[in-house]
This record gives sequence, structure tokens and C-alpha cells, in this order.
Amino acid sequence: MSQDFQMIILAGDDVIKHVENVHETMLNVFEGIHIEIKAGLYMLDDDCNEVGIACDHARIACNMIKRRYDKIYEIYEKDIHAKLKKQQYVLDNIDVAIEKQYIKVFYQPIIRVATGKICGYEALARWDDPKEGMLSPAEFIGTLEEYHMIHKVDIFILNIVCEDINNLMNEGKKIVPVSVNLSKLDFELLDIFTLTEQITQRYGLSRDMINIEITENALNSDSEHIKDGVKKFRDVGYHIWIDDFGSGYSSLNHFLDYDFDVLKLDLEFLRTFDKHPRAAELIRHIVYGATALGVLPLQEGVESQEHFDFLRSIKCERAQGYYFAKPMQLNDSREYTKSKGLEWE
Repeated sequence: MSQDFQMIILAGDDVIKHVENVHETMLNVFEGIHIEIKAGLYMLDDDCNEVGIACDHARIACNMIKRRYDKIYEIYEKDIHAKLKKQQYVLDNIDVAIEKQYIKVFYQPIIRVATGKICGYEALARWDDPKEGMLSPAEFIGTLEEYHMIHKVDIFILNIVCEDINNLMNEGKKIVPVSVNLSKLDFELLDIFTLTEQITQRYGLSRDMINIEITENALNSDSEHIKDGVKKFRDVGYHIWIDDFGSGYSSLNHFLDYDFDVLKLDLEFLRTFDKHPRAAELIRHIVYGATALGVLPLQEGVESQEHFDFLRSIKCERAQGYYFAKPMQLNDSREYTKSKGLEWE
């Protein structure tokens, strides 16, 4: 897709309104063709007296959102340079982080609502860097996806998860399935199905011990790679989980186009639940609808007994959130949940 850059200098305080109007106009210029704009805005001040510098700053702000579907403009702020510096650090050091295992697997338990027992874990990536300290997923996942390097982390996490499960088995400890997150790029850049098969077989794991999580937004790309990959996984016995349902553009056609096993409702549903009286009914209908279609609903973001009691009342199958435990490294997580009286199925 070609990109054209135009620099415009406007006077007045309604710049953002101008950008929104232009964006709306461009969406309707050609019938059936989606054209959108991305705008980087730099507000001139006394510190900048060169037009060239102002344009450079505006372009930097624009580049920050060029792959964001939810933003049409970004205003240049001084902390953008810090963000770009962190982004470059991630790109320059990801291979070392994997090699030296600065990338860690954190596990968060998944609870079966009816019994209150741990029925699984989600594996989450964290980066414990000797220079930058602990990096949250927000500080590196998006960058690695943008530059098509996320597969390096995903494959590494899958290896560690399988190794951890194998070690627990050898120690005679209780094990439950673990869900791992795969990016849409894993399906497009790799033969992720074959790689997963090789890794699970190397550690002697049955396919029902690894669940495949894919974000709902990945399904919106309408990629044949994803459709074919999901079918391969499910045909041989892996369970497919749709993550972050309702976090962005949601389509009920996903229930028709894909066969999947678990629907994870985005944590924002419960955050809305605490503030909006209609949120409970919305969650209830999604849970009932998924269950009627043979899909197990899982609610993320459980943070209180009230949340848990509500999910039990509507017969939501599974729950996950800080109310039970935050993501931790394996041994810490198992010790913590044990101290809280949580048992494994």
C-alpha cells in the first residue's frame, strides 16, 4: 500500500476537528474503497523556530500510530523520543534477551467457576532486563509485532512452557493444561503448526496439555494462513481459544467461520460491570450465547468476590484475574495459589 505525506500548517485551536473532518471525508470519497488518513500533530511553541524541525516532529508522531487501527492522529510530546528509544532497545536486544533468558514465562491460573479449582494456566511473556529492569508486555510486544519479530518470543515461550510441564510431570506434580498466545504473524511467517508439533513431541506432551490462544483481532485480518492453521491445530486435538473478545471490532461471524473451544471475554467487560448497570446483562447474554453454541466462556479481569459470585450465578465456565492470582513465575505461582487454598483439578 502506498503512502503519501503532506505537511500542513494551520492556525487556530481546532486542528483536531479539522483532522477528524478530513478523515471522515476520505472514508466516503470512493464507494467500496477504504481510504484513511493518519496525522501527526506538532503544536508550535517558542522552543521551536524552524519549520523543518516542526515537520520532523509531526512525522515522528504520525509514525507512532501508522499501524494503529484505533487512532487517526497523534500529538507530538517530548516523551515520544523516550518511547522511540525504548522501541529501538527492544529491537536491538531481543535476540540477546532470548539467548540469555531475560524473557521469562509468567503463569496466571484459570479457575473453573463451578468448583473453584485451577483448571489451567495462561503463559505470559515478561522481559527482566539487566539494564532496563522489568519490561511489561506493552513495552515490547507491540514493537515486535510491528517489526515482524514477535515469532521469536512466541516460539521461545512455547519451548519453556513445554519444558516446565515436562519437569512437573517428571517430579510427579499435578499438571493442568497451559494456554500459549500466538500472533497472527506466527501463522503468516512460520509453519507454526509443525513447529508446535515438534516442540510438544520433544517433551512428550499430549496435545490436550497445550491450548492455542489467538486474539480476536487476528481473525479480522481474514488471513487464509490463520484459517488453515487453526483448522490444522483443532483437527489433531489442540483446543483453540479466542482471546480479548470484545476489545475491539467484534464479529459474530467468527462463530460461523471458525471452530473454537473457549471464548475469553475481555477484562473491560468487568470493569464496565462495576460502573454500568447494563454491563451485567451484556456479559450474561454473551455467556449464554457462547454456551448454547458449544463454546466455553471464560471471563478475564476478575478482581473481586462480587465479580466471582456474578460469574457463578450466570454459569460462566471459567474465570481468570487478580482476585485469584497475578501472573508469576512457575514456582512462585504454585506456592501462592497453594497458600490461598486453591487446588488443582
